[in-house]
Amino acid sequence: MISHYLPGSELLLVRNPRFREWSAAAQPAGYPDQLLIRLGLSAVQGAAAVADGKGDFLPNLGQIPADAAYFMRHRRQLQINPFMTTSFIFLNVNAPPFNDLRVRQALNLALDRRQVVDGYGGPLAAQPTCQVLPPGLPGYLRYCPYTRDPGADGGWHAPDLARARRLVAASGTAGMQITVWNTPTPQTAVNETRDTVTALRQLGYRASLRLLPDSTYFGYTNDSRNRAQVIDGGWSADFPSADDFIGKLTCDSYVPRNGLATTDASEFCDPAVDRQIARAAALQSSDPPAAGALWARLDRQLTDLAIWLPTVTPSETDLISRRAGNYQYNPVWGALIDQIWVR
Repeated sequence: MISHYLPGSELLLVRNPRFREWSAAAQPAGYPDQLLIRLGLSAVQGAAAVADGKGDFLPNLGQIPADAAYFMRHRRQLQINPFMTTSFIFLNVNAPPFNDLRVRQALNLALDRRQVVDGYGGPLAAQPTCQVLPPGLPGYLRYCPYTRDPGADGGWHAPDLARARRLVAASGTAGMQITVWNTPTPQTAVNETRDTVTALRQLGYRASLRLLPDSTYFGYTNDSRNRAQVIDGGWSADFPSADDFIGKLTCDSYVPRNGLATTDASEFCDPAVDRQIARAAALQSSDPPAAGALWARLDRQLTDLAIWLPTVTPSETDLISRRAGNYQYNPVWGALIDQIWVR
């Protein structure tokens, strides 16, 4: 419960004397007798305080540069957790040139995901990805066919411009004009779309970035009549299920209603995929392992179809003091602060 609060300065939480643990799994009693939360500090100030032993926990350091000195000195105190989020770019499968599978695959091969990671703040802030599902969801198996020297680890290693340019040459679409759409914020997304424009130009397209304010962006890009070709995107799980990602890629997800698309700006529709999605969703409660296997196959199938340009899985990077222990992370709620003990 809140003991006292000084606006812009600090917040003190203490044990609620009326609380009784009814389920250790659902809501455990917690370790600390009080939590003092300092407010108004910059991320750098907060990190320095924890590193110097003047604090015990600083959450979500994702945007701090990975080469910051205190990170390197206190690397063992970092807790790096992938968000159940996939950052990606919609590729409109009904708008040229992306109605050609070869072009979509070529862009996936050409994108330098290292640059995207750098735009997010470095490897502590994000990891490259090539697929629909993020880590942590049932059915996730790391898979990346869009990399130089693909290996058994399923990871992305480097762009493969040679393969990408061969696909574009075979498609006969080089030289076409392509517009990439985004909003001016957040900066990480703008960086991501600029990297996409760079990859498109390397493939021989006349590519440009167009930024619209939020007030008009979604109305324009979700209107299928505008035939927007490349649209910035990103989905986070509302609950830990692959259905929260792949389940949004059914035919009903893009069918125009009053001129507007719904959730999937790629406008992908395949009734056979819809049937598999329905089957996987039905199996979730009766046979979770079978559902996970089917979600994994669907993830691989949709990745091969390149309806998106997946870029990174962002991370939540928490910093704890040397005297702190029992760090626990929930992929939906984040770190369970009241479970951290302090010597």
